[in-house]
Amino acid sequence: MTSILFACSSMPVGSMLKMRSVDPLTMDGRQLKIAVILPKRIDISQAHVVMLLGFDAVDDQLDIAENLEFSAVSEQRLPADFVYSLQPEENLVVMELTDEQARRLTQMQKRIADKKAEGVEGKGALGFSVSGFCLKDTPEGDSSLIANIYLQLDTTQEYMHLIRDLDLTEQDIEAEQALCKNWKGYQGTNQLACSPAWVKRVSAALPVTDGAGHGPDPGSVEWQGALEFALGLRDDPDVPPRQSQQWCEYIAGHLEARQ
Repeated sequence: MTSILFACSSMPVGSMLKMRSVDPLTMDGRQLKIAVILPKRIDISQAHVVMLLGFDAVDDQLDIAENLEFSAVSEQRLPADFVYSLQPEENLVVMELTDEQARRLTQMQKRIADKKAEGVEGKGALGFSVSGFCLKDTPEGDSSLIANIYLQLDTTQEYMHLIRDLDLTEQDIEAEQALCKNWKGYQGTNQLACSPAWVKRVSAALPVTDGAGHGPDPGSVEWQGALEFALGLRDDPDVPPRQSQQWCEYIAGHLEARQ
């Protein structure tokens, strides 16, 4: 059994029926695509749609959860499914798993499948959220920021309406925009390292704060220095200059090696 998890949103009944026939353990990460429709005032070109895939064994032999990030593809083309439905005030962004994220999905699927083959019983979970989006203006009053997310399992199938009316104002807008402000100096269309979502994920995995929870603003120069110290890279001559894409990629490599 697999539970579908969403926050502040809903799944259309038709899609819910389709998802019941989907086995998360056989999904091909290289084929999966996400399409996000949202107001033009929201920029998610450097954000992620995060897919949570989990499995909780009843006897505690296995309890795992993996967050896999869909990132915007470098060449955006409007899928045929949306040619006549996209409104003038809306943007559509197509996302997919990177090769590394697809590999992580395959590894997790194998771990779960091996346990199930041994007779281990449990309950799976599949959820989606948006992380690292940027606003082109400041929301006022009860201004809503509604996103709709669609999933394509492979190129032979149409996109299904996965999440309807996901209200992004339910997330910590101030924190999201602080990450955007620190990231604004980076250019490009597919730079995962140092994107707001990347900074958010690293801050959660490797907090650089004192005992009282105080620390530099995530993504700032001070934060980068503290992260170097936490990784044992302070004064290392091989570390590229801070506030550069080279620094981001260098640090991302060290974080990957720690996993």
